[in-house]
Amino acid sequence: MAIRGVLFDKDGTLIESSATWVPIYKTFLAEVHEDGPDGVNALMVKAGYDEASDSFLAGGILAAGTTKQAMEIWWPHLDAAGIDKKCQLLDHDYAPLARDLMKPLMPLIPIFDELHALGLQLGVATNDTFRSATNHMVDLGVHDYFVELIGSDSVAVPKPSGQMIARF
Repeated sequence: MAIRGVLFDKDGTLIESSATWVPIYKTFLAEVHEDGPDGVNALMVKAGYDEASDSFLAGGILAAGTTKQAMEIWWPHLDAAGIDKKCQLLDHDYAPLARDLMKPLMPLIPIFDELHALGLQLGVATNDTFRSATNHMVDLGVHDYFVELIGSDSVAVPKPSGQMIARF
């Protein structure tokens, strides 16, 4: 069987996770959470942030979970509609901050050009939302390389299930 495509994870594969998301989440929580700026680090730690290394812990919600799961940890008293509103707030109102702080792990265009020249279909699978993934790929100038962007809200069961791979 010939390889016909490559499905990339977004954060940690295409985008430098901690360098991008730590300042975004800290700003978001400082501005939006009712605990205010003093509770930011405690909230981050609760979701899988390591203060000593200023990065996400492997297997923690911030490294391996969905945006929705992070919101559920930070706002455990909210119902599903309230959690969705927090996700939308992060994806919409904080998109300009994400654009400004996003750091690709390497120059992406030469890699994608080479893969396209080989005739491969490219996709992205992420536990962020579809909207967030789309914004990030547009901001990096690589959106048009992908035949499919798959967010946690694009499938019934997000990663680590195989539904994103099956969809691609």
